[in-house]
Amino acid sequence: MTTAKRKKPKDVDIDGQREEFLQTFFRKGAELTQDLLRENERLRYREAELSSEVASLRRHLDSKGHLAELLGKLEVLEEQRRDLVARFEEAQQISRRYNERYAQIERELAEIASLYVASHQLHSTLDVRNVVRHIRELLHQLVGAKAFAVYLADAHTRELGVIISAGIDRASLPSIAAGAGPIGKAFATGETYVAESMVGPVGPEAPLACVPLRVDERVVGAIAVFELLPQKGRFEPVDFELFKLLGAHAATALVGARLYSRLAGKALTLDEYLDLV
Repeated sequence: MTTAKRKKPKDVDIDGQREEFLQTFFRKGAELTQDLLRENERLRYREAELSSEVASLRRHLDSKGHLAELLGKLEVLEEQRRDLVARFEEAQQISRRYNERYAQIERELAEIASLYVASHQLHSTLDVRNVVRHIRELLHQLVGAKAFAVYLADAHTRELGVIISAGIDRASLPSIAAGAGPIGKAFATGETYVAESMVGPVGPEAPLACVPLRVDERVVGAIAVFELLPQKGRFEPVDFELFKLLGAHAATALVGARLYSRLAGKALTLDEYLDLV
């Protein structure tokens, strides 16, 4: 009897969704930036005009009949020029502050977009295979993890077994007892672990980060990151927000999909997760 070949799920373009999300926020900021640049250019042009007038007046100072009048006009023009210079410097300061704030808002929106996409992907399906695939893609594309593993605890022995892995040989990832090593300690204490150095051996003995997985307030597993992508030198603040989101929602998505599969007559045991990845 032949088994029907499952159609491989199409990869989700997380970067595309994230870019589309950001574009709706940046358009107005770009327009405001252009208006400010045009105002700066207008002030710069007016200053150049006044400077030209001052230079012209200075060339005519040798005319004694108009000396007093020219000196008075020169003083007025000098005052106007100083005022324009002051306004121009103020506009530059406002522009710098605006650019700094714009960059900050851009970073914050990028972080919000990443968290939104991550949350949406985790809860967009009740198919276990898709949930597993989304978790793998989120760790790779958003966190920048090259080698990682997701562990779930056995309900009876409390040992941690690998259900998802990437960038590392599964045979090198044995079961881990609660409290043993950084991964076991993160599971036992419920506290996220981050290594002091991002350089070192790759494996369960020296993970770069361990994130407890929770269902409600109960820790049911852990995510371990062993190696980052070459272009990712360290964890960024948004990565820790992603860790919090994954810790709170990844296990819930897995458990929800598992329960749904049972209701659909496709009950899966913990060991059967290994056949899905």
